[in-house]
Amino acid sequence: MDINAALRIDMDVLEHAGRADHIRSVAFRTGLYLAHKGKEPVGDCCVDFNYFLGQAFVSLLIVAQPFQKMGFGFALLEHVERLLDGDLWTSTNLTNGPMISLLLGRGYRACGQLDGLDDRDPELFFKKSKRGAKVNFQQV
Repeated sequence: MDINAALRIDMDVLEHAGRADHIRSVAFRTGLYLAHKGKEPVGDCCVDFNYFLGQAFVSLLIVAQPFQKMGFGFALLEHVERLLDGDLWTSTNLTNGPMISLLLGRGYRACGQLDGLDDRDPELFFKKSKRGAKVNFQQV
């Protein structure tokens, strides 16, 4: 896994390395996925199981500026969704219209809001339940 590629994409988009430790941490737990155009890494997705009460949580989805709105974010989410048996959670700021549109377009439903993380920009939470997910029952 080319962790440095994910770090470069994040740095290029944000213009700072504030999330580098998080990206490295998720990568070492095998939750980092990269999208490529040819051989060039163009986006990444961090899926963390330690971040949100043991639930699969997309803590970061980012696509390099020149490749945004070309389907790479959609493809990254689609890939991660296929890997999981259960629900997938994520969140984004209210002002992040492109991410909200992407999530709604992939069938996520809004399920909560948290105020106070970012000044005057609430964090919206989304969940996608896998249809036909296997349910196991145990008699006690």
